[in-house]
Amino acid sequence: GRRDGIGGGRAPGEKAPGFGEGVARMPHLYLECSGNIIEPLEPGRIFAPLHAALAAAGMFRLQDCKSRLIRRDQYVIGDGSGHRAFVTLEIATFAGKSEAEKKLITQTALDVLLSCFETSLADLDCDIAVRITEIERAAYARRRSHETDPDRTP
Repeated sequence: GRRDGIGGGRAPGEKAPGFGEGVARMPHLYLECSGNIIEPLEPGRIFAPLHAALAAAGMFRLQDCKSRLIRRDQYVIGDGSGHRAFVTLEIATFAGKSEAEKKLITQTALDVLLSCFETSLADLDCDIAVRITEIERAAYARRRSHETDPDRTP
């Protein structure tokens, strides 16, 4: 296994827990930005590299990333100066990941966001943050469109 504490001690290429176990997968990503961010807030420009990086880190499958972008035009930061800005990514995922796995997820996502918002970081007083919200499996239910409903008769 790896000795750096990243990836929960798995060998390179070994998948994170939950892969192939037939369980509901995650993550849900909520990117919230102040309306004065300089870069274009185009979901594909931000989420394509973010999904790819999280999948490459081995924590999620690319096809399981579900993302949305929320632009906030009504907000106040500190003294209300229009020169302050924020980008906050919330990653909702199932509970049970190790501290090293959570650190890998947040740092991977932060690295992508830093490259996506370079101009805002340079020209504004901009704060970029990533946080994980853990969801207990018992508190989450869903059905995919291709799954059958066991309570329905054909």
